[in-house]
Amino acid sequence: MDTQTPQTERDRIIDALVDEWATIRELASAFTEGDWSSRTPCPGWTSRDIIAHIIGTESMLAGIDTPPHSGERPAHVHNEIGELNEAWIDYLRDLDTGALMHRFDAITGARGKALKEMSDEEFFAPSWTPEGKGTYAKFMRIRIFDCWMHEQDLREAVGSPGGEDSVAARISVEEMLGKLGYIVGKRAGAPEGTSLTVDLTGLH
Repeated sequence: MDTQTPQTERDRIIDALVDEWATIRELASAFTEGDWSSRTPCPGWTSRDIIAHIIGTESMLAGIDTPPHSGERPAHVHNEIGELNEAWIDYLRDLDTGALMHRFDAITGARGKALKEMSDEEFFAPSWTPEGKGTYAKFMRIRIFDCWMHEQDLREAVGSPGGEDSVAARISVEEMLGKLGYIVGKRAGAPEGTSLTVDLTGLH
C-alpha cells in the first residue's frame, strides 16, 4: 500500500526536478567547444540545442510567449510541439554558450521558485499534460522524465555516462513502467492475456 501523502509526493517531484536541472547544469559546465556541437540521439539536435530546448519549454511553462519562427520546418519536426521547440532553439542560437547557460540558470531558478510557492491545490489541480488530461503534478513528473532523458542524450553525445542513481532516474523509470501496458497492449497489439517480464540491470 502506498503510504506517501500528497505533500511528500509534491516535495519529491519538485526536489527531483530542481536537482535534475542542477545535474544538467553541472554536466554542461564541463563541455568543451566541441561538446557543444556534438550530435545527440535526438534527430537534428546538438548538445547546445538540447539546452536551448529545456530553456524554451520552461520559459513556456513560466508564461513567456514562444518567439515567432518563419523558417522552413526541418525534416525531424513532425507536429506543432516540435515547431515550438524549434522556434526556441532558433531564437537562442545566436547566444554564446555563456549567455545560453545564464538563460538556463535564470529560467530554471525562476521555475523552481514558482513550483515551491504553489499551493497544494494548484500543484495537484487538473491540468493538460503531454499525455492528455491529468494533473499539474503529473505534468511535472513528465518534465522530470523529459529532462532526465535529455541528460542521458547529452551524456551519450559527449561520452560521459552516469546519472542513473538519482531520484529523477527512479521517477523516470516509474513513468516508463507505468506506460508499458499501453505500449504492449495498444501500440504493439499484444493478444489479451499476454504477460510481460521486465528485467532491469544496473543500478536499482
